[in-house]
Amino acid sequence: MTTLKGMVSAFLSTRRLKNLSPNTITFYSQHLNKFLEFMELHYPDVSLEQIDHNILREYVSGLKENHSAGGVNHHIKVLKILFKFMVEEGVISENPSALLHESKIYAPLPLTNNSIQLHTTKVHTFRASYSRQHNQSQLPVSGHRHS
Repeated sequence: MTTLKGMVSAFLSTRRLKNLSPNTITFYSQHLNKFLEFMELHYPDVSLEQIDHNILREYVSGLKENHSAGGVNHHIKVLKILFKFMVEEGVISENPSALLHESKIYAPLPLTNNSIQLHTTKVHTFRASYSRQHNQSQLPVSGHRHS
C-alpha cells in the first residue's frame, strides 16, 4: 500500500528530475509537509483513495486562520499539483483537489498619471463645492469646524 508520505517523496523526486529550481522544490516540500502533518494528526488511518474534497476543504479552512488569501492559494496550488501527479501515476482514480478553488485576491489597480490627475481634480472640485456650501475657506480637519 502506497502512503501519502511516500507519494510526497516520489512527487518531490520527480520534480528534482525535471530540474526545477531548488527554491521551487523547497516551496513544494514546505507546503506538502504542512499537509502531511495535518493528515497525520487528524486522519492517520486514511488511505490515499479515501482522501476526499471534504478533508482537503477542512485543511484549507484551517490554513485561513493563519495565512493570507495568497498563502492559502499557494497551498491549494501545490495540493492540486500533487493530486494530479497521483492520478497520472495511477495511484488514485479521482482527483479530490479538483473541487478546491483559490480565493480571489483583489489588488489595487496600478496608478497612472491619468488616474492621479483625475483623483486630484475630484478632490479639488469637492473642496471647492464644500467651501461654497459652508462658507469656509478650507475643509474641517478631523470633523471639527474652525472658527
